[in-house]
Amino acid sequence: MSKLGAYLFLLAAAGVVGACAGNQTSQTNEPAASQAQPQQGPADTLGSACDKGDGASCVKLAIMFKDGAGVAKDPERSAALFSRACDAAVAEGCFYAGAQNLMGQGVAKDPARGVLQLTVGCKGGNADACFLMATIAEGLIQVTDASGSPLVPKSQAKTFFKLACDAGNTEACNRLKD
Repeated sequence: MSKLGAYLFLLAAAGVVGACAGNQTSQTNEPAASQAQPQQGPADTLGSACDKGDGASCVKLAIMFKDGAGVAKDPERSAALFSRACDAAVAEGCFYAGAQNLMGQGVAKDPARGVLQLTVGCKGGNADACFLMATIAEGLIQVTDASGSPLVPKSQAKTFFKLACDAGNTEACNRLKD
């Protein structure tokens, strides 16, 4: 497993990634003809909100597709929804979109786009995006352009760790003490 993959796994295990509840409907004894139209499931409701520009709903739906929670696992759809959330200035969406672009999950691997999305997520206050950028800058995760040059200068590591710490990432705060 790559260092980035391990980091994302640890985030999921720590509860950074939320799970969405399944659709629950109640039973009635009335005939089907007298019942209202079927209730929409969470994915339908989130999809409608996302289509109307609600970036937070796009993130929730993307997580459902990423994890296969209540819907079939679909990395491509997940990636598209995270990117859409990032375009709507939702920092969490930028974190996930950036990570997926770095790893090539659901999209073609695009390190430059991944770094850009992570930077937007960090500027939007997402601690995980800032921490990931700091680890990239430190060289703990190798992210380079086609010529092999690092996309994030090592000199920016401390800045990203500070931003991550300020946003609540205790590991980043510990790194600053070292």
